Amino acid sequence: MRLVAGSAVAGQPFTVGAELVAQGDENAVGFSLRFDAARLEYVDAVATAGGFSLLVNRNQAAEGRVGFALSRGAGSAFPAGAARLLSLHFRAREVTGSTALAFTDSPIIAETVGLQAQVLPAVYQGLALEVLPLVAPSIVTQPEGGTVYAGTNVTLRVVAAGSEPLLYQWEYAQQVIVGATNATLELAAIREDQAGDYRVLISNGGGVATSETVNLTVLPALSPPAIERQPEPALASAGETVTFSVTASGSEPLLYQWQRQNTDLPGQTSATLVLEDVQVAQAGNYRVIVRNPIGTVTSQ
Repeated sequence: MRLVAGSAVAGQPFTVGAELVAQGDENAVGFSLRFDAARLEYVDAVATAGGFSLLVNRNQAAEGRVGFALSRGAGSAFPAGAARLLSLHFRAREVTGSTALAFTDSPIIAETVGLQAQVLPAVYQGLALEVLPLVAPSIVTQPEGGTVYAGTNVTLRVVAAGSEPLLYQWEYAQQVIVGATNATLELAAIREDQAGDYRVLISNGGGVATSETVNLTVLPALSPPAIERQPEPALASAGETVTFSVTASGSEPLLYQWQRQNTDLPGQTSATLVLEDVQVAQAGNYRVIVRNPIGTVTSQ
């Protein structure tokens, strides 16, 4: 049996995992934990695996001793391998520094019993624990607003520091957004009516930090380019001026590129192509490609 935990924070709850590394023939496990009651307060124990009964003796909890007895039914063994059986909930008192959770034999003896009711050899591994000072939340990186298009996916994010656990709550127009309790706020296929002011509140046992309020401007959804009027064929004599024009619609910016024989014409990037003093060598097929951020269309 071994204990597993990270650090604890003064004045805050924390959890210790009780893990059994079983050989596959253990029917029951008993143990007690000893701790400094001036530093730690025992709260409760929750079974995190099924198939066994749990008895907790907390009569000496105020003195820093709690006993646990875990038992499967007759003829049943804990599965082989490592498994977390219990989550032990404590609260750190307002005293920082190193402390320990150690196995002991009172009020329940530390003992592992096999399927044949025999006592099995077992190792009980305690835990050294560091109780850290409580650090109130602070914001390292503020969320950023901006201008977006309806229908796009938008992510607002914040980076915060402080003692864990940090609790997040995003707000829109200073009203709680239900379920928005992570460091990032995902707004999928954002709508125009979601434009406005956003902020996030970050809290722990030491206080609350409120982010800057950021504004999202939501423009109408982008539309791909479409050609409303195609360029018209032209017949010209050498030395004349020829003009091709296209009329396109779609979300700005619309970018144009004229081509001859499917090859770009350098510098010809407007809705109108003017060819002055045309020569016979310039005969051929002309077209224009129109682009915007979400699409491309090619003229006839």
